[in-house]
Amino acid sequence: MIRATFSRRPDGTCTGFTLTGHAGSGEYGKDIVCAAVSALAIHTANAIERYTKTPVKSEARSGYLKLRFREAPDEKADLLVRAFAESLRELQTEYGSEYLTIADEEV
Repeated sequence: MIRATFSRRPDGTCTGFTLTGHAGSGEYGKDIVCAAVSALAIHTANAIERYTKTPVKSEARSGYLKLRFREAPDEKADLLVRAFAESLRELQTEYGSEYLTIADEEV
């Protein structure tokens, strides 16, 4: 199962996100849930780095991606993370929470 966790300050400001695990919805190399989450995550991280002024720190390896904002996100970075979270919710609705769970954590 993939666990997506969005970190937020008490005021609701997003400070980043972490993805862990593998969906396990299909055999290795044919897992469409894992592929979709991976594509969305990498697209989001790259778009934040390329098209916003918000500096980030990221770490990635197989089954793990962590992105943290080094300062409060600008409007574009915030929108990209919100769109990413919404896309993950749509995937969760379509394929089920046995493959993808989404949580918010206060930091």
